[in-house]
Amino acid sequence: MGMKMAPHFGVLLISIIATALNILMGGGILYIAVALQVLAGISAYIQFMPALKDNFQTAPLYSAHLSMMTVAAILGLASVF
Repeated sequence: MGMKMAPHFGVLLISIIATALNILMGGGILYIAVALQVLAGISAYIQFMPALKDNFQTAPLYSAHLSMMTVAAILGLASVF
């Protein structure tokens, strides 16, 4: 997959940094951190779907990551509401 995953990794790293800053600052940038977590989940599906359509043999490798990204986005949204 190589550099095709760069957008997902970029959003993922920025969301981790924003979440850590949110924890350290005591909730100052909660909405930004949650939005980035949701974008990281969306970008995971967008980037992985072409690989899953072409090669189902590697699907078990991606399923854990996709489920983790989905749970992170859902928990982020749950923290807002």
